[in-house]
Amino acid sequence: MKRVAIVGCSHSAERYDKSNARSWSWLLQDHCRVDNYAQSGHGVLEYDTALKHIVAEKKSYDALIVQYTGIHRWHCPISGPSYHRFVEKKHNDNYSDWYSDVSKKVLTGTLEPLENVIRPHIHGNYISEEKKTQFLDNDTGKSQASYYLELFKQTLFDFYQPYFEKIFYFSTVSSFEKHNNLGHDDLAFEFVLNSGHPVDDLIDDTNHLTSLGNSVLYNDYLLKSPLGNYIKG
Repeated sequence: MKRVAIVGCSHSAERYDKSNARSWSWLLQDHCRVDNYAQSGHGVLEYDTALKHIVAEKKSYDALIVQYTGIHRWHCPISGPSYHRFVEKKHNDNYSDWYSDVSKKVLTGTLEPLENVIRPHIHGNYISEEKKTQFLDNDTGKSQASYYLELFKQTLFDFYQPYFEKIFYFSTVSSFEKHNNLGHDDLAFEFVLNSGHPVDDLIDDTNHLTSLGNSVLYNDYLLKSPLGNYIKG
């Protein structure tokens, strides 16, 4: 049985804390041993932290699955109980959740307005309140988080392919491009919502997939792809 690591957000976590449905990742244990590092609200900065933990601890996996999420997700350090470690929550012999045991402020995707930021850092310099006004009408829609995401995408295989036999990736929601190496033309959620089932049976009021939605995602989107061929092979 192959051993697989997952990085992602709440759409790949064992379950979203405001939803009763377990995600597609829970179904994956039918075919392989799963270590799930996905965390609700987090983005690629957390993904990269988990991957560096895997490399530093010399953990061995056959495959990595990356579920891309919103482009502006980030987190900031805060005071509080923090330890330089990942902690395992073992559900059974084939499935474990892992989380970084540090306190942080999680920024889930809404950019703070420039006018609210004291001494912002722009063009390589701290900007005074007096000079800040000249930049208020020059929002590019990009951020440190979206730039890090671009770099993460471009270097994922360069940095991490030596540690995994296979790396698979896909995107869930419309806040990100249709980026996958599974052979699909649709975002994962687009695929699920176009599966022919009533939409209310597929997605709940938290905008997360229901049990049926996760089943469609797993059985028809993931298993019917090179990922499915690999884990069943």
